[in-house]
Order: sequence, then C-alpha cells, then structure tokens
Amino acid sequence: MAQGFDTTGRVHREGVNNEGVALTLKKRFGLASDKIYLLGGTKNKADAFDPELGIKWTDKHKNGVKNGSFDWINTSKVSDVVGDTFAPFLDQIKEYRQLPESQRSAVSFVKQVRQDFNNICSGVLDSFTADQLASFIQTEMIDANSKMMVSVNDTKAKNFYVYSADNHPAVRYIQLGYTPFLKGKAKGSRRLLFTDGVKEYDCGLRIRVTSNNGVKAFLGLSEANRNSQVVFKLQQDKVAKLLQEVKAEVYTY
Repeated sequence: MAQGFDTTGRVHREGVNNEGVALTLKKRFGLASDKIYLLGGTKNKADAFDPELGIKWTDKHKNGVKNGSFDWINTSKVSDVVGDTFAPFLDQIKEYRQLPESQRSAVSFVKQVRQDFNNICSGVLDSFTADQLASFIQTEMIDANSKMMVSVNDTKAKNFYVYSADNHPAVRYIQLGYTPFLKGKAKGSRRLLFTDGVKEYDCGLRIRVTSNNGVKAFLGLSEANRNSQVVFKLQQDKVAKLLQEVKAEVYTY
C-alpha cells in the first residue's frame, strides 16, 4: 500500500506557525537582532533574514527529534528534476477524469492506476546516475543553503537546536568526491547514501517521488482534494543523529 501523506494542510500550518515561534526563540536566546524578519512565500529558500547580522535562517519543526523527518526540498516543479517523464501519465489522467465515476472508482481501476504511477516513480529513482545525484545535491541542497543557519524546534522536548547548514555531512562527502547512490526497493522512496569505494556513508538523506494528494485525487474521487500533483522531496531522516554529527547548539525553553 502506498504511504499516505497528510492532505489537510496541517503540516503547512504547523510550519508557518513554527517560523514565528522560531523567530521569537532566536531573539530570546540572543541568536538574532530585533531587526530579524520572516521572508515567507515559496520562492524564498530561507524562512527568515537578519539584516543586522547578515544571517539567513531556515527553520524546521519536529515533535520529537527521534521521530520522522523534515524536508530540505518539497516541490511540485518536478520537470526541473525528472523532465517530462510524467507527462504521458498526466495526459492519461485527464482522459480518465472524463470517464463515469462508477468506472473511475472501481477498486480494480484505482489499483491499476496506482500501480502505473508507482512504477513510474520507481523508474525515475532507478534512472538517477551518480553524476546527476552529485549535481542535484550540490545545486539544490548545498549551494541553496550555503552560509545559512538551520534551526530545529523540538516542541516535544522544548529544545531549540541551531547549526550551520555548511556543517551537514553531505557537504563534506561531496567535497571529498564520494559517490552518491540510491538504495532501497520502495516504489517511491530511496535512501541517498555515499561511498568512497570501500565504505558506505549514511547521513539520513532520502529522496521521494510521490503525489501530494494521492491517486484518488488524481482521478477526481477525493472529497478533500480536487486534484493531485507529482512531488519531489529530499528528506532528512535520522534527525537526532544529524544534530549530534553537526554538533548543534541546543537551547531549552
């Protein structure tokens, strides 16, 4: 069964709320000046900017750092990553939506469409070369977050973690010329690892190719969402381990 994602907007609302809380905590702990402000919008990689200190921030929220993950990249602009791979499927979806609902909602029909979508996602992940992965990581993760500070607000333990994005292990692995590769067999998800030719190195990164609202929304069968989009994600798993590796400063509130 495909993994489900929250489609209620709760995650987005929590993220937006966290940015405001994180701003307050940075001031409280003397990490930012009173001139710091939220950037907002999807076009800004950073969530906040402090013009007095010249520091950009990206803010992450966790309800316990030992649980789940957070996103480095979550975009529906998949053509930038996978070209027009999904175009035939999306064209087919438009035709399917013209069918009678009784046909579209048939269990066997939905199952087949889901399988077709999952197979495309799996094929995309299987097709990534080491050079493509290295270029993607360098451009979309390392360069995009260069000289940026990262905050991770653990609202469960009331801990506020801070570290430099440049200290992420992936930065060092790329600089050393280690080869990135994907590992796993899930249809829409792979762990992103590195190798020096002898050992494998895992810094908790994961790539997902999936849909934001599910196959039923693609087919116009969801009451909650009118449609669905293909999304590409670069996620950070093993958050607690990462915070140890980057020697994050921790402030308790």
